[in-house]
Amino acid sequence: MSKKPSSQVPEVSAAVSDNDVLMDENKRKEMFESKTDDSNKKFSEEFIKMLLSCKGISKTVRTMDILRLTYICKKIFESQGRLIEIDGPVRICGDLHAQFPDLIRLFAQGGFPPASNYMFLGDYVDRGAFNLEVLLLCLCYKARYPNNFIMLRGNHELAHTNEKYGFREELCTRKGEFALTIYAEITKMMDVMPIVGLIGGRILCMHGGLSKGFKTLDDLRNLRCGTFTNSAAMCKVSAGLEISFEVLIPEDIKIQERKPAAEATAAEPTEN
Repeated sequence: MSKKPSSQVPEVSAAVSDNDVLMDENKRKEMFESKTDDSNKKFSEEFIKMLLSCKGISKTVRTMDILRLTYICKKIFESQGRLIEIDGPVRICGDLHAQFPDLIRLFAQGGFPPASNYMFLGDYVDRGAFNLEVLLLCLCYKARYPNNFIMLRGNHELAHTNEKYGFREELCTRKGEFALTIYAEITKMMDVMPIVGLIGGRILCMHGGLSKGFKTLDDLRNLRCGTFTNSAAMCKVSAGLEISFEVLIPEDIKIQERKPAAEATAAEPTEN
């Protein structure tokens, strides 16, 4: 009988107590920033082995490991921008929606990374039963092969969507008191994911279509990360009981020539 795989990624040092840093974002950042590129590669490799050998993970997987992986990928997404370019050959895959067995079958058919390049078009979570498994395995491959494993953002990589369709609920069930910390960090990471992929300079890929506000590839390249969610609306009622609404937009967004809603449109197609 084979030995049951551990749910803990062994590369992570046990010298630092989770309780000392889990609830302190600055301490987490300091710890994650201290890791070398080689250390992060080894970490992601061990995480991949664990996920594949266990055919998923248990709810006892270390919270710190999830947060570290999320931090690594957030930095990668920020460095790559909203439009990411890749040369062929590449395999293009659609919605996964938390179907871990389907993800494994895709890799079995097309070749596990790095044997093949992949571009996923978004919607990794919600509706299925294996939200963490799907998201973490994809993030592991992104961390290990950042230029060969492309993850675009879909409309379910948004908090107002995935808090209703299963992802947040699964986190709360499986991660207990640390669920909301994990959810907050994953949401920050999703905010900076690329929206558009360009293959060989000719094939344009995305989750749900382009906004009319975009005319050129440079429009897409110049998209700002993580800004469209900062706008808000304020209702005003005058002395004469006249109602009006004012859209509040941060000053650094106002200077953009196009409307900030254009990015939101690109990232938030009709739910599917």
